[in-house]
Amino acid sequence: MANEAFSQRVEAARRFNRFYTRQIGVLQERLLRSPFSLTEARVLYELAHRDRASATGLVKELGLDAGYLSRILRGFRKRGLIRGKSRNPMPGKVFYR
Repeated sequence: MANEAFSQRVEAARRFNRFYTRQIGVLQERLLRSPFSLTEARVLYELAHRDRASATGLVKELGLDAGYLSRILRGFRKRGLIRGKSRNPMPGKVFYR
């Protein structure tokens, strides 16, 4: 029960951060002088902390435009940051690692 309450608080904090990040418009700024924008860093974070991530799920959770996310993922693949699309047991869904 305590674990569930903690998980709910963490998720609430993440929703809060995502909401205000979008509201104040910092998604295009570079993160701590890295080569990544805040949006790119957030996508990398989400990919690193999931076994499988679908583009559809990332679009919904991060509030991103599907075309923008597609360009980010394509860039990550070109840079060797993520592997290509993983085999998928569910037709019509693509998962990234």
